Amino acid sequence: MNLVESTCHVDDLKDEEWAELLVVTEAAFREHHDRGLGMALCGISSDQLKVYLRNCFVFIIRDNGRIVAYRGIKLGSSGGHSYAQGQSVAVLPEYKGKGLGRMLFRAFETFARNAGCSYIVTDTSCKAESSQAYHKSCGFKVWYYTCFHNKNYRSVVMRKDLRGARSLFSRLKLVASSWMMVHLKYRHDGSRAKLFDLYLRFKDFVDSPPRNARLLTLREVQETSFKVLEEFDSFCKRHNLRYFLCYGTLIGAIRHKGFIPWDDDIDVTMPLPDYEKLISMFDKSEASSDLEILHGMKRNIGIPFAMLVDKNTLTLKPGRDKKHSHPIGIDIFPAYALSDDRDEAQQQIDDIWQLVGQTHAYYKAPSWLHVLRRGKFLVCARRRLKKTLDAISAVIYKYAWGATGHIRLMSLEEHERKHLAMRPDEFDHYLLWEFEGGKFRVPETYHEHLSELYGDYMSLPPEEQRRSTLAKAYRLR
Repeated sequence: MNLVESTCHVDDLKDEEWAELLVVTEAAFREHHDRGLGMALCGISSDQLKVYLRNCFVFIIRDNGRIVAYRGIKLGSSGGHSYAQGQSVAVLPEYKGKGLGRMLFRAFETFARNAGCSYIVTDTSCKAESSQAYHKSCGFKVWYYTCFHNKNYRSVVMRKDLRGARSLFSRLKLVASSWMMVHLKYRHDGSRAKLFDLYLRFKDFVDSPPRNARLLTLREVQETSFKVLEEFDSFCKRHNLRYFLCYGTLIGAIRHKGFIPWDDDIDVTMPLPDYEKLISMFDKSEASSDLEILHGMKRNIGIPFAMLVDKNTLTLKPGRDKKHSHPIGIDIFPAYALSDDRDEAQQQIDDIWQLVGQTHAYYKAPSWLHVLRRGKFLVCARRRLKKTLDAISAVIYKYAWGATGHIRLMSLEEHERKHLAMRPDEFDHYLLWEFEGGKFRVPETYHEHLSELYGDYMSLPPEEQRRSTLAKAYRLR
């Protein structure tokens, strides 16, 4: 063998190198699939591989010029600590047992140390006992288990700290958080732990609805949301405000000419200048007195976007503190100016993503912490949440609308994070598309955007992924 090692960013890979990476991936993960491990990358396409490795660095091993193994490495930060995540590792079957796996791991750890990372993270199938044993021999420890929508694939996430001694508080916090993630929610086989079932029952007791509230069906929630959308569309027409249906609502419009049958919310996006006008004008307008614009810390909602809601309703989401609950309505995401420099633009996206993740710690606190959060602690938590929302606004307002040639929609979901950019003038070119019997704005380039976000968006997902985002919704009498 004549092995040569190299590291590069995926943006520097040529088409023929992508083709070789796909061959290695298909061969390596087909073997896993044949062993019943159900790995996530089985049967992946070239476009899906490019999306999966987006913004990654790739360590490649070649034998006589041919790629025979590789590992993707993605850098990130969480809680003020930087980390490196192993995105995928693949070795051609005929090169197994020749030390390439250890070469890939050493390169992964060295790269992370040189980048100043505090720890490295990787994941593997719960069934891959040999892979888990190998990572443990390299210093990894089980961090938590994940339960994917694909019921045939359960993953164990493993972590290795790269910095030496940690403070006693940091170690205790890591042990406590790891124990909760491993034992509280899911067991290693992906089944839900009894302790977590008891916790959910307790939440149902604490987060009971107010008196004289009527529980709504999914269809009633959809009808309420649609009425809010009609009011929103009418207001935008009267005041010449631009908007688009987006995300799952856009898929519903294109695929079903209405709601996705199991979906219960509506997502729209607006250019930042129009978004500001909507917030400043709506409450002072002649709009229905049953509707209200919520954003930021208004009514303690604590969100980095806006909602137009029906004040006579209430929703209780799983895991969300009742103090941060909100009425039924539509989500209005601002589209903001994105830097023309690709690296800086990606940093804007990552900054917002990290900050949005921090907000979850405040409005998704367990209900059994209610007592601890009273008084000064509650005031401090509100203060920190507001500070986080202000930091998100600072990123969104970094560039004036039209000062750059690119824009981006605010996103909250991981798969939406990969959707990089649109052009500002796209909001001036739209189609009127049927949605629940009405006509609403969608972008002319809807196919390109939905394909980039969701791939084959016209095909229905597996049944286990067809679920609502709300736990319960009520009409207040």
